Amino acid sequence: MASATIESLPNELLVQIIRTNSLDVTDILRCSRLNSRFHSIVTSTVEIQYRLLLLQSGLVNNNAISSEILPFSKRFALLRAHRAAMDRLHPTRCMPIPVRMPPGYVPGSTYELVDGIYARGIKLDILTNAITFVILPSVVLGIHEPKDWTVNLGMTIHDFGIEPLMDLLVVVEAERQPQPHSPAVFPVHFLTIREGKPHPDARLPYVEFLIPNATHIVDFQEYLFIIHMCGDLVGVLFRPRIFEKAHHLVIWNWRTGAHICTYTAPSPICIASFAFLDARHILLAASHEPVSEFTFDVLRIDEEPFIEYCFHPPELEVGLNLPPPILRSSPCRVPHSGNLIAKPILPPLPFYCDLSPEYRVFSLSLEFLFEVWAQTVPQRVIGAKRYTLFAPASLFLNPAPGLIPSTVSTTHIPWSWWAQRARWLDCSADPTNSHVCHTFGMRHVRWATRTRSPLPSSSSDGTSPPATPPLLTPSPPTSPCVQVLTFPPPSLPIQPSEYITLAPRVTSFDATPIFAEEVESELPFTVHTARDRMVGLEDCEGLCVDGFERIIGLDARDESDEDETLTVCVF
Repeated sequence: MASATIESLPNELLVQIIRTNSLDVTDILRCSRLNSRFHSIVTSTVEIQYRLLLLQSGLVNNNAISSEILPFSKRFALLRAHRAAMDRLHPTRCMPIPVRMPPGYVPGSTYELVDGIYARGIKLDILTNAITFVILPSVVLGIHEPKDWTVNLGMTIHDFGIEPLMDLLVVVEAERQPQPHSPAVFPVHFLTIREGKPHPDARLPYVEFLIPNATHIVDFQEYLFIIHMCGDLVGVLFRPRIFEKAHHLVIWNWRTGAHICTYTAPSPICIASFAFLDARHILLAASHEPVSEFTFDVLRIDEEPFIEYCFHPPELEVGLNLPPPILRSSPCRVPHSGNLIAKPILPPLPFYCDLSPEYRVFSLSLEFLFEVWAQTVPQRVIGAKRYTLFAPASLFLNPAPGLIPSTVSTTHIPWSWWAQRARWLDCSADPTNSHVCHTFGMRHVRWATRTRSPLPSSSSDGTSPPATPPLLTPSPPTSPCVQVLTFPPPSLPIQPSEYITLAPRVTSFDATPIFAEEVESELPFTVHTARDRMVGLEDCEGLCVDGFERIIGLDARDESDEDETLTVCVF
């Protein structure tokens, strides 16, 4: 009797073998290439196709939702419809949503957009004293109309941050100092998003940070603040607006009120922005006064915090960077300790979850000033170039220090070592407001122009113009369009083109490097362009990508504007 082979098994058993969780994408694709029978099984089995499309979309299945409640065929249909709409940039719904405010209030300078909740600080006078929240429509969650409410804080604040999964609102109070020589104190409150009351899971209603060696009255415009949450941790960056003042990053456990650590950047380093990489590491965008260069610093959260790695960018051809570089990424989600009394603001996602924190992509907006030789007058004039740098979180969490040559410090990682895992994008001719544009997960949304003028270049000796006189400014954008850049997970074993494709083919996009050395990047991405459509975002000042299914246009973000409208496109 001949021994049985896998080819002799019935299709039902083969399907069970192929769709088992022990097989990864590479195994499944190898199976599909064995013969026509295996290929037919892979391409015709809904659960297998759903797994492939999930990974291609940068998501994982939500196993907490039973397949009996929401079968794989329904999940696959929802996911495929979303991918088709996003690939064509053809929204399922597109609507203007006014941000309503109580009488007498005007928008302040602070806002947050997380998980489909837009929060805008509003004010009666100079400082913010209330926040308006708007829950945006969602096809996946079945939210058809927006819902809004306003929370009166009962105090004036400098800035705030939100974490809808834990109903957590963190605010930095603008407390008046009682005397000119009293310590500069910043209270940080832990409140609820729903009501603005002390959070029931926080042991202390607030904590305080005293600026070291500061005994003068702190003006309300003296510091900028960046607030991020990660599980039980909350981090607040106290960033002075002027040079020669220390930058402080303070980490607390918001549930216990315990102070975890304080990192004070050594002079002349300035912390421009920060983001959690995971529960033990923080990524810093560190500028070096007078902001002529910057580095990515990986800070280890410890009783005595220290820099584990310092990633050096290429030597740039241009100089001063203004304004300071701002990191953009989605929130870092890690499990919190114990159960929470507070409930999430939104219901749980029905069938998918975001990938783990190391799959996020970080973007860094940079603007450089430079000098060019004028075409009409014999003198040099100042111009500007704008760029965006993209890098995955996995790069900073695992730079493979053991493989770095012994001639290089294991702490200071040169550009030649990590260049292949990053990308530069030239945004000089684009109308995008770089401080509005967002990166979420593995997506980045931007305004772009189809045509751009040659970028000016500086003369070689500084006294004579180049052979071909450069244009001093790019021509006005003739047809701005919406683009969505999608980066696949960096650990994918194959290129996206090798997947069983279910969406229309997309074009590639080559970023323009700003340094002499050409580097072939290992961080691929695809770009989806609206072409002749503006997808309802024609009059928006800036674009935001928010989670899985929304692109949001911000029409008015100027402080003291009486009205504000969001344009929400749901895919």
